[in-house]
Amino acid sequence: MREPEQVGARRRERMALRFAALLLLSLFGSHFACTLLYLTPPNPIRIALHQPLLRYMQPYFSQSWRLFAPEPGGSDAIVLVACRLRNGDTTQESSWFDITTPVLEHRYSHRFSPGLLLVRALKPRLFLLADPMNDAIRRYGLPSPVIEAARVELEAAAKRRFETGRAHLYRIASAACDRRFGSGSTAEVRGRYVYRKVPSFGARGSTPAYEETQTYDFPWAPHEAVDGY
Repeated sequence: MREPEQVGARRRERMALRFAALLLLSLFGSHFACTLLYLTPPNPIRIALHQPLLRYMQPYFSQSWRLFAPEPGGSDAIVLVACRLRNGDTTQESSWFDITTPVLEHRYSHRFSPGLLLVRALKPRLFLLADPMNDAIRRYGLPSPVIEAARVELEAAAKRRFETGRAHLYRIASAACDRRFGSGSTAEVRGRYVYRKVPSFGARGSTPAYEETQTYDFPWAPHEAVDGY
């Protein structure tokens, strides 16, 4: 290759490397900026960009740093089920029974079993508590069309999650009643969602064991046939 051609080839190679480096830096910089904004407390910028951030960060890049906080907090939830059983022309209601704790105990005894997936399936995310983003919107009270659109979208998304979680809970309850009393024995099912706030480190081991407990009882609903039970 002649000298001018060699110089031109090296120049093109350097330009390609610079372009690739610039592209990588831009991608890493954009990802870092999105992650930083995603982890900040609710603020006007994060509220306005809430939905695009969620679409980018979840499910692969979502994270929480509560583990490294002095008092990370946390909560757990259990699901109780009651069954309305057919008894000739009448029905008889069973007592409430816990369907979450047995799966948790199985998971802790067999770490490499699919128990974690079962626990997640048994605890539908009903989001019964206040959404922190909605709280932040009310606190800032900014008269902005963007903020108002974010608020409307957040409330609609919360309603969709709740309705999906409720339908999921009724199917879980139907399957649980079939396992306990046999297929065809249950006319209606009912679920109880118990949310318990785990106390801070300094208060653990004291009485009561949980700082706060909230219970939500769902109305009776017709039994549903669930595949596999």
